[in-house]
Amino acid sequence: MSDVTSNTASSTAAATMNTATQGNMSSAQDIPSPTSASLEMLALRMFAQPMLDKLATLEAQYESLARRAAKAELENEQLRSTLASGRELLKHLGRRATARFRGIRGSASAAVDAPTASLLPLPTEAALARAMLRGVEVKTIIDVGASDGRWTELSRHAFPEAKALLMETNEVHRPALDRYCAARPGFSNVIAAVGPARTELWFERTEDPYGGRVHSEKRCADWIPLAGTTIDLEVAERSLEGPYLIKLDTHGYEVPILEGAKDTLQKASLVVIEAYAFRIASDSLIFHELCAWMWERGFMAVDLCEPVTRPRDGCLWQVDIVFSPRTRPECGVRTWQ
Repeated sequence: MSDVTSNTASSTAAATMNTATQGNMSSAQDIPSPTSASLEMLALRMFAQPMLDKLATLEAQYESLARRAAKAELENEQLRSTLASGRELLKHLGRRATARFRGIRGSASAAVDAPTASLLPLPTEAALARAMLRGVEVKTIIDVGASDGRWTELSRHAFPEAKALLMETNEVHRPALDRYCAARPGFSNVIAAVGPARTELWFERTEDPYGGRVHSEKRCADWIPLAGTTIDLEVAERSLEGPYLIKLDTHGYEVPILEGAKDTLQKASLVVIEAYAFRIASDSLIFHELCAWMWERGFMAVDLCEPVTRPRDGCLWQVDIVFSPRTRPECGVRTWQ
């Protein structure tokens, strides 16, 4: 009895194992085996991915090099333009210096006992060119005492891209200034007395159209009343952008004009002022006093140009002083080299 039961159990277990084995074999047969095509695709992906990554890196490097090349080409073009302008400026300075030396020799030989007034060979263009080479930037030229625009035109040799505001008191120069500014985009002019505020001022007219002087008070009956304005107001109304080059040829009325230019002075990169060695009016500053006045306002004298000697004795009469902000790098250097 027990043997029959044992045999039956063994048969059942064997049958179960056969069934399980067949089931496992059947499941294994259900899993598809990889084909040669899928293996080739997998291998291709494994081989191509590093190449794709390398290609992306090379493309990024190429774009970077292309940007650097474009920047270098732009810098080269700017350098070529600067060199061309420099060559023209040197030619222009050479012509002016030659003419001035000839004039000085002629004056000296013509009158030894009574030396005539002469302009020494220190032209405006050379001083402005030196400023440009020091890295001074100018976006707007503000020419006070502009007459017919000749000084502004000289300054464009050093700063050809700058816009300009030309301010003149003498009505006689209006037609010339209108023509000059109309022919140059970004240029404008105003005929008015420039001073500390928008108020009435007085113009002392002279026979010389390049002379005359503005006064804050009327002291003579023949002085002409004029509407006053300031540099700050005219700059703000035109939204003119700094850095500014301010030039004053105003015959002793410099301080009131600069008092009306406090905001503009904050963004001035260069100030050129015609200064005198003698006190030409009771309220005017002599050139060393003007240097001290500008020093207190953050500027120092860094160059000179256009000295003029007077005919009666050959003494220095006037000279243009070039001022830079004392924050400029060159103003902090205290050595010769």
